[in-house]
Amino acid sequence: MRLAYYLSLALLCGAILVSLSGCESRHDRDVIDWVDAWPPAVTGFGTPPEELAKANSFDFEAWMRQGRALTDAEETICRLLKSHDKRLIRRKAVHGALYHIGTSRSVPVLIECLDEDYIRGHAITDLEHIGVANDDVFRALVRCLYNEDGGTCVYAARTLAALFGKDAIEAIRQYQQKQDREVKEIAKIMEDLKNGREVRSIIPRAETKKTGDGK
Repeated sequence: MRLAYYLSLALLCGAILVSLSGCESRHDRDVIDWVDAWPPAVTGFGTPPEELAKANSFDFEAWMRQGRALTDAEETICRLLKSHDKRLIRRKAVHGALYHIGTSRSVPVLIECLDEDYIRGHAITDLEHIGVANDDVFRALVRCLYNEDGGTCVYAARTLAALFGKDAIEAIRQYQQKQDREVKEIAKIMEDLKNGREVRSIIPRAETKKTGDGK
């Protein structure tokens, strides 16, 4: 009798857990569908005409109302950004959703997004829009200054200036000085080439062993 009771209790608990899991999954799906409805994130070069048409007729107010009605939408988006592998969804989540509903709670995951090329610029813009000016944000934006992509550098400098004001001057000046040195070095190399002067590598060539020297 006792065994049957415990079996029934276990089955009941299992059913409750499955039900709760299903609800969480449905909630995640609702949030993803809401994020995916945002079309402006895909406009630009190579965007299919139907996507452009959808963007032009997009009902922003209705989309915002739907997002505000979703429970814990921001927390769900931040959690899904750590695991969702679809680039388009991730771009829409950062460029569309978190830009409009993101708060200080989104800042840590946006800093992580700075490591991803295809959403880095949007994450920088979100950080400026949210307006949190702490040490983590400052350090993350300074790293972006030295990114190989020129557009990222400009975004980072602009956001540093917007969030930190004069406190950003020294970081931007150091980056500018580095750029000036590199420009001058490249100009010197070009001048040497034009004038037929030898351009030597910073790293010396390894000495070639003489044939038959026994070494």
